[in-house]
Amino acid sequence: MKLLTFILALLLSAQSLEAPAEAYPSKPIRLVIPFAAGSATDAAGRILAQALSQRLGQSVVVDNRAGANGQIAAMLVAQSPADGYTLFMTTNSTHSANPHLYKSLPYDPVKDFEPIARVGTLAFMLVVNPELPVGTPQPIVARLAHETLASLAQSDVKDRLAAIGFEVEPLDTVAFGRYVREQLDTWGKLIRAAKIQPE
Repeated sequence: MKLLTFILALLLSAQSLEAPAEAYPSKPIRLVIPFAAGSATDAAGRILAQALSQRLGQSVVVDNRAGANGQIAAMLVAQSPADGYTLFMTTNSTHSANPHLYKSLPYDPVKDFEPIARVGTLAFMLVVNPELPVGTPQPIVARLAHETLASLAQSDVKDRLAAIGFEVEPLDTVAFGRYVREQLDTWGKLIRAAKIQPE
């Protein structure tokens, strides 16, 4: 039974853009992972970071920010500049279960992030904040979505992910956004049915 679904998440915040979308990326990209090095999320994130680095022609640096069931990393990404240089490789913990397990969160899993692409199952997401005053730089979102899906189509990436028990099951931006909302609803129903009270 599949217990997780990997989601790569990208957040673009309200601060001014450092470079026009057509020049993206002009500096290294940070891939924030909400769990410790060596976790399944970390292993899949490092494989994807390497593939994206090659495809984008720019370094993608993994930044592990473990703690508080992913809330520390989610808050960091939600508050990052809206420039496409901070990505979030996460699981259904931060975006489906936490909203039903905690009375308050320092982020909203739907409003603070815009989905880019689902990576596969074992569990993670790619999101961007759609409500930012500056607006989401859609050319950057489109490029990241394209390169993520293209990276996941590479046989060497698929083989490396399969070796750690990961099933590549990508979804495009629209389907992935629908999936995020469905998972949020599903996890809410499961948590309420189990009579688990938010802390």
